[in-house]
Amino acid sequence: MTGPMIDASRWLLTVLHSAGWGLVYSLVVGGGLGGLLWLLLAALRDRSAWARYALCCGAIVLLTGVFAQSFTSIRSAYAGHTELVESYASKLMAQGAPEPVGDLPGGWTPEALSREVEVRHDHDLSPWLSGSTAYGLGSLLALLAALWLLVACGRLLSLGRAHFALQRLATRATTPVDQRWERLMADLRTRLDVWHPVSLAVSSHVDSPMLIGWWKPTILLSVEAHDRLDDAEAEAVLAHELAHIRRGDYAVNLLQSAVEAVFYFHPVTWWLGQRIREEREFCSDDLAHRSIDGGVGVYLRALATLEGLRGRAAPDLAMAANGRPLLRRMQRLAALDRNRRRPRVDVDLLLVVAALVALWIPTLHAARSVEAPTVAIMKHDMRLPRDFERVAAAAGVHAGSDREVSHD
Repeated sequence: MTGPMIDASRWLLTVLHSAGWGLVYSLVVGGGLGGLLWLLLAALRDRSAWARYALCCGAIVLLTGVFAQSFTSIRSAYAGHTELVESYASKLMAQGAPEPVGDLPGGWTPEALSREVEVRHDHDLSPWLSGSTAYGLGSLLALLAALWLLVACGRLLSLGRAHFALQRLATRATTPVDQRWERLMADLRTRLDVWHPVSLAVSSHVDSPMLIGWWKPTILLSVEAHDRLDDAEAEAVLAHELAHIRRGDYAVNLLQSAVEAVFYFHPVTWWLGQRIREEREFCSDDLAHRSIDGGVGVYLRALATLEGLRGRAAPDLAMAANGRPLLRRMQRLAALDRNRRRPRVDVDLLLVVAALVALWIPTLHAARSVEAPTVAIMKHDMRLPRDFERVAAAAGVHAGSDREVSHD
């Protein structure tokens, strides 16, 4: 095995072991994070949908941060353990081998020196990490990480295909809308401060209005919605989709979907993804119904009409006006109409920041217990060929070292 191949093997095992332990940390710490988040969301149930949405988005960033923090901490600790192992080797070469028959300084053979380095290394560890225990743990972690990476890549590829399929849908078999819809669109874009171009078209391939794209967004209308919605209902539908555009929801949803594809194994990710999508619809409802002339009543009527026209559900990457969960959205809007007092944005912002800090502080301690994972890496690393000549030269140990030194 050549030097570059050995270096590549060491790099691969550190990546796989670190990723495997990062997955374990993300499950354990992420589970606690999810429990704390559930309590915080319950405390914010009477605040604005924006506050809960921002908190959930921040939490999913923290969840990915737990994995990244653990991964980098373990790799950094591994570098320190590498120096420790090389210090064992240099001391043993300076002392000399019990049976000096090798060509290394001290009369060691590479195989005998590797075995003795591992014995010295195990002597300074907790008993449960010595011997083959940590080696087996390392193999399990590496296998876990390899399987996770394989499935995550497959899910990301599937997400990419779904994204490009939506982009093709935005241009396939579409027809222009009539002047009534164009007029409503121009008026609402001014009210909602949406200044970059937005395409509006009719498609026979959709069952409900949906938004596709972020940089060059397109709103697709079903044939039934285009022909049957009156002006007030059409205004409500367009206001909802333009609210998504103004908030940048398509881009955030795409990033969220990528995180869900990578952390597909985590129950908290499933729950957070569902909660984010729910609060996102609430936020767009709040922005939309305040921008139309008819108010909440007309907006509710438009949602009910769309539900009657809908066939199959919209794709997860698309933003649909009658998206999940419709009944909860209508009940919430009706309650808002009865209680017109809106929570203060500045207070909500302070509450969100305080809640995210409360979630973040416990994660600081997540990656500090790195002895077990780094030993699992080192047990594999010590069984790879090592350049003991380089170690001896760096430590100033020479081939002419006294081989008659007494041994402990």
